[in-house]
Amino acid sequence: LIIKGGIYSTIAFSIGTAISIFFVRYFFADLAAQKLKKYENKIPKFKSNNWFWIVCSLYITTLTPTFVVIFLASLSSIKISAYILASLIGSFPGALMYSFLGNKLIQVQTAALPWYTYLIFIILSAVFLVPIFLGGKKNGQKH
Repeated sequence: LIIKGGIYSTIAFSIGTAISIFFVRYFFADLAAQKLKKYENKIPKFKSNNWFWIVCSLYITTLTPTFVVIFLASLSSIKISAYILASLIGSFPGALMYSFLGNKLIQVQTAALPWYTYLIFIILSAVFLVPIFLGGKKNGQKH
């Protein structure tokens, strides 16, 4: 069940990101180039023939946000087929981890838990979610 969930998640993730790259590369390339033009002197020139391994390693680490990888890959010379393969390989370990954690969460939900477990979960959720909703508003500043 965990392996099957990881495979389905990886395939869906790879298809979704490939569609995103297609749209960014073919419909929004001019807009991206226009926006990046003012930063042209500040961005170091980075040319590589190893985009397959770069994309693969960025997805394996799971520290880089997906939109950043999509943006970099869409501006690079990587072929869509190579990107799909790299995203399949790179995102599979993370998908397995999420499938495993989801499976364990289902097992915990089906077990009888004491009432204070739910209270701890609600408090921890509030501790992590409140800064997200209130984040960025320092010293009375508004967005």
